[in-house]
Amino acid sequence: MDLQTLQASIDAISSDVNTMKWIMGFIGALIVFVLGVLYRLNERVVNLEGRFDRFERYAPLTQGTSPLTLTERGKKLLHESGGKAYLDKYFDTFYNYFNELNDNWYIQDKAFELIQSKRHDKDDKSFDIIRNYLYNKGYKFDEIVEVMGIELRDRVLNKKGIPITKPEHTAVVRDKNKR
Repeated sequence: MDLQTLQASIDAISSDVNTMKWIMGFIGALIVFVLGVLYRLNERVVNLEGRFDRFERYAPLTQGTSPLTLTERGKKLLHESGGKAYLDKYFDTFYNYFNELNDNWYIQDKAFELIQSKRHDKDDKSFDIIRNYLYNKGYKFDEIVEVMGIELRDRVLNKKGIPITKPEHTAVVRDKNKR
């Protein structure tokens, strides 16, 4: 191999190296651009998630007209607050308050009343778990009354064998001595 051929090969390689440097620079710039776009996209997604979280926070706990039922958010509050576990543990105690009641409305009203009575019951330390959850998560006490009251109503109606939904065109006969 003579010197001219060697120089021509070096020039060709040098040209290829310069082309490769240019391509690598372009790819590097493209990567930086794509990373910037992804970063901004990530910020937008996080912002949207925050908006959905705020929307979910104010979604209703119950749905329907009569009878009221829990929404997914209501069920979530019932479980995460400890309300379901509390009702599991104390259902038999609560049930004693419903012995004379056989009407859906009065059972529902009594269920709400019993849960509402826990607002200022300082002696019931096991309810403190629920109160602390409500305080730490920014819920109002009335929200847990609504959720736990509906759950308690459904359990009582189920145990008494009373349908939760009233069939169409069925008259409810009430004994005047029983509510």
